[in-house]
Amino acid sequence: MAEATRAMLDRFKGLSHIANLGHGVYPDIDPAKVKTFIETVKGYRA
Repeated sequence: MAEATRAMLDRFKGLSHIANLGHGVYPDIDPAKVKTFIETVKGYRA
């Protein structure tokens, strides 16, 4: 999850963007993956 999130963020280098969870989180999504996504976005430095 962290690797995929960093790859997504790398594609937006130099551009303004908002990273979000889209339309929300489905009940069957692993909460640990959501936490990893959020922590990776918050800690990302281009």
